[in-house]
This record gives sequence, C-alpha cells and structure tokens, in this order.
Amino acid sequence: MLDGTDRHMFVAAQDRVALTAAVPTTVSTFDLTYQPGQFSGWHSHPGIVVAVVTSGTVERQTVTKRGRCVTEEFGVGESFTEVGPHVVRNAGDVPAVLSITRIYPTAATQGRIDEPAPACG
Repeated sequence: MLDGTDRHMFVAAQDRVALTAAVPTTVSTFDLTYQPGQFSGWHSHPGIVVAVVTSGTVERQTVTKRGRCVTEEFGVGESFTEVGPHVVRNAGDVPAVLSITRIYPTAATQGRIDEPAPACG
C-alpha cells in the first residue's frame, strides 16, 4: 500500500494536489533506457505511470477520444504521465533515459499490456 497500512482507501492531498487510491496500491520506480531509434510499441499499463526524462529526448504518441494521434516531445527534466494506449520512441541519436514511477493496483498481474496500433499510428 502507498502508506504501509491495510486501508483500502488512501488519500494524500496538499497544496491542491491529490492522490487517491481506492484499492491496495503498489508504487515502484526504475530507470528505462531507449537506444536511438528504439520504441516501445503501442501499449498501456494498469494504474498510472509517471516518467521523467533524465537524459536525451523521447516522443510520446497518444490517441484522443476522437481518434486523432497526438505526438509530444520531452527533454531532460520534463515529465509526462502514461494513461491509456501510447507509444514512446527515441527519435534522437543518443540514448534516452526515463525515470519511471508506476502507481498500480497491487492485484495487477502484468505491468504492461500490448495494444494494437491505432489507424493514425
């Protein structure tokens, strides 16, 4: 659990920022490196992923509810969340490193769910 107790509802709030979990939740952190030209393939995750770029740059592509692909670029010190289907790629010529924090239901049986590429992908 986020707070180390057996409570099923966890709420942390401060300065108008809130984190709420209605099920037992696990948090894990790791570094992920994308070599030049490498990409993740379309996928999603249970829960929420927060990524912080610690070196290089990456592009993240997501799909809007209307089916439009949106591509954004993130560089060192920038962060983004991963919710819903997306793909991440290193379009640069140096390795890109992401510090990843996953916040997910403890009962989740997989950390990544492969997704089909959308028509715009």
